[in-house]
Amino acid sequence: MMGISILCGGKNSRMGEEKGLLLWQKKRFIDHILEAVEPFSTEIHLIHNGINFSDLPYPIIKDIYVEKGPLGGIHSALVHSTFEKNLILSCDMPLVTKEYIAYFLSEVNENNQISVAQTNKKIHPLCGIYSKSVLKELQKRIKDNDLKLINFILARDSQQIEITPKYASCLSNINSKEDLIDLKKRYEY
Repeated sequence: MMGISILCGGKNSRMGEEKGLLLWQKKRFIDHILEAVEPFSTEIHLIHNGINFSDLPYPIIKDIYVEKGPLGGIHSALVHSTFEKNLILSCDMPLVTKEYIAYFLSEVNENNQISVAQTNKKIHPLCGIYSKSVLKELQKRIKDNDLKLINFILARDSQQIEITPKYASCLSNINSKEDLIDLKKRYEY
């Protein structure tokens, strides 16, 4: 068993509004993601510094270190989890599915501190399994303001899982208004 945390914070500077609340196919992004992950854990946290998700039945965890980007969000998620291994996802991935999560988890090597998705040699750090064993180094990096998540991952005992083309679209991040328009054009029925 593992914990699951969805990072819902961030500045949303390119989008201009909270990405988890964006609508696609008549559901919020956060609802699509929750639907995909709910079968995999009884412990789901939303990492966010606001109250935008107060209608959901999951604890909202505030960042311990604010304004520290994804590293700060992952730190807060790991501190509050009761599990050693934790699936961390970003709230801007509405195409993620139960099937994708099952596939990804089946490829994870339990011996690694971090396992992340990769497509065409591009690492997707906010679709990964993070072990609590990285907390001490994570905190040090935050205190040193060394916040590049990819550097942190590559400096650890990490596994990059090459995702098959069948599931590659599940990792699409919708970061801007243009991305949202493109998403709606590609998947309109």
